Amino acid sequence: MDFDIIAPSPQIAEYVSHYWHFSTHTCHHNVQEVMPTDFFLPSGCVYIIFNRQHHTIYSQDDDNYFPRAFVFGQKTFPTAYRIFDEIDVMCVVLQTFAAGLLFKIPIIELFNRTVGINDIDDMEMKEMAQRVCYAPDIKASIFAFENFVERRLAVADFYHIPHLASAIRSIYMNPSIRMRDVSDIACLSERQLLRIFDSTIGLSPKQFERIAKLKRMFYILTNNREQSLVRMAIQAGYYDQAHMNHEFMKMTSFSPNAFLNNLDNHEQLYVEYLKTSINIGKRLILGEKEYKK
Repeated sequence: MDFDIIAPSPQIAEYVSHYWHFSTHTCHHNVQEVMPTDFFLPSGCVYIIFNRQHHTIYSQDDDNYFPRAFVFGQKTFPTAYRIFDEIDVMCVVLQTFAAGLLFKIPIIELFNRTVGINDIDDMEMKEMAQRVCYAPDIKASIFAFENFVERRLAVADFYHIPHLASAIRSIYMNPSIRMRDVSDIACLSERQLLRIFDSTIGLSPKQFERIAKLKRMFYILTNNREQSLVRMAIQAGYYDQAHMNHEFMKMTSFSPNAFLNNLDNHEQLYVEYLKTSINIGKRLILGEKEYKK
C-alpha cells in the first residue's frame, strides 16, 4: 500500500490544499487491511476523487460502487466504504472556499452527498475527469486537473472571497464565536453570510463551526495526549466533555479514546486527516490567509 501527499503547483495553492494518491498492489478483501471504514471524515473541504483504474471503492452507505470520478460534498458524518481490488486513486482536497469557484452549481447542492462528475451538467468538468482518470501517471493526472483549475479561475467571480476568508478565519480562531460577530467581521449581514456559505463552501456557518471544533479537537487530542479530555474539550470550544463526546462520536463514529487507539494502529492511513488538522493548528497561531484576487 502506498499513500502519498502531493503539494499543488504554487499558482493554484490558494485553491487546492493538496492531493493524496493512494494505491495498492495486492487484492484486499478485508477493509481493515487497507484503511478504516470511516476514513472520509468531516473536514470542512470538498474532495474530488478520481479512480485511475476501475470501480474498486464500494460505498457501504449506498450499497453500491462509487463512480469512476466523483465529488464528496461537505460532510457532517463519516462515510464508510470497502476496497475489493487493487486501487489507484487520486484525491483533490480543495481549499475551504475553492469549490464555489470551480463548480457551476451552488455547493450546498452537494451537502452530505457523493455525486458522480458525469451526473453534473458541466461538459468541461466531464472532459477533465476523463483526462485525469486515463492519464499515464499521477503527474499527468495532476497536470490535467490543474490545467482545468487555471481555466476556471480565469473566469471566476472573486468578489466575496475576501469577506469569506475573514469569516473562515474568525471561526477557526474562535469556534464558539457568535454568528452575528462573524457577519460583522466579514462585513456582511447574517443573511448574506448564510447565502455565501451555502453557495461557496456548501455548509451553513453553524455547520462549519461544528467541523472547526472537531478539527481543533483532533489537533489538540493528537498533540497533547497528557491533558484531560475535560480541558481539551474546553480548549476546542465545546461546552463540556459530554458535548465534545457527543459531537466527536456523531462525526467520526468513535469516542476520542477509541479514535486515538485506532490512530495508533493505522497512523499511516490517517496521514491526510492529520495534515488538515495540523493546518488548523497553524491557523490557531497565525490565522488563515486572506485570499484576494
